[in-house]
Amino acid sequence: MAILRVRPRFEYGNTRLRVRRLDRMGEKQLSELMGRDVDGLLGALASTALRAEAEAALARGGGVRLLNAALRGHEARELESMRGFYSEAALHLVDLLLARFDLHNLLVLLRGALRSADEEQVLDEIIPVGAFTDLLAREIVRQHEPAAVVSLLAGWELPDVVTARATVDAFATYERDGNLGQFESTITAAHTGWVVGELDDLGSEAVDLRASLARSVDETNVIALLRLRSALSRREMSKLPDVAPWLPGGGIVTSTLESALRQAEDTEAAALLSASARYLDSPLEAWSRDGDVARTQRALEQQRVLNEISLFRRGDPSGIAIPIAYVAELALETRNLRVLAQGAALGTSPGDLDGQLLLPKARR
Repeated sequence: MAILRVRPRFEYGNTRLRVRRLDRMGEKQLSELMGRDVDGLLGALASTALRAEAEAALARGGGVRLLNAALRGHEARELESMRGFYSEAALHLVDLLLARFDLHNLLVLLRGALRSADEEQVLDEIIPVGAFTDLLAREIVRQHEPAAVVSLLAGWELPDVVTARATVDAFATYERDGNLGQFESTITAAHTGWVVGELDDLGSEAVDLRASLARSVDETNVIALLRLRSALSRREMSKLPDVAPWLPGGGIVTSTLESALRQAEDTEAAALLSASARYLDSPLEAWSRDGDVARTQRALEQQRVLNEISLFRRGDPSGIAIPIAYVAELALETRNLRVLAQGAALGTSPGDLDGQLLLPKARR
């Protein structure tokens, strides 16, 4: 149980993050990066906050793989640096904010083991922050056999004791039924439940982070629901799964999700969900017209990220709101740079790239 005995002190770290914000790229800087080839993009990034990673990539020969590694490395370095601004109770909250990277890395490692993927390809997807450092990830990847990977995770209680135990149980079930989707869903639900429990124990100091997590959970559950409805309508599934896919900790209660899943019409399902979360109105209204789940997912993600970034303006300046906003803005910059990297690799025109970038409102 994570009960804070002293009030978290965020003042120093939050001041540092507000200064670091100035390194984030705005619309003008991003537009200047358009139209470059891969090495040209790396060269331009060498004059930004990504200088160390970009120069290292160029020194190793450049190319799209090293460009993506530079983006991933910069994001990890920024996040680990952020952790260094906090201590004790504040650091515990920041680590719970970054727990999403633990889950990402855990699933990447498990998928790699189950698919016998190339070690370097697996490591290319790891974001070395939090429980899974680069050295730990490399040691886990070397195990090759899925059972050995799960055993190592359990022995080291990675990324946390609750999720490690759930991974062992889920793997035993996977060995019997081979259901990879259920395997990952079980682990994701266990990890999410652990984070929710930690935040609920922390009370008022974790309100902003708890609200951020609840919205992310709702987004995941809604998209899972839309995909199920689509699969049923296309007769890709004959019946609903035996285990409901809903993650714990969201604001939309399970009974509402179950009811929306069983509505005859998409408009009825959308209305039911939107009544629980008004920010769903526009994305779900569009979905009920065209059935485009992927576009709905992008719209919800964009809304959430921009909402989190706005905490710089409206959140508690002496609380976890500022780290939430900082992580969201860093993730947005990384996303935009990945769009540019993909465009550079494919030779996409600046006009087409411009429509794929997501830019927050002017900073205040």
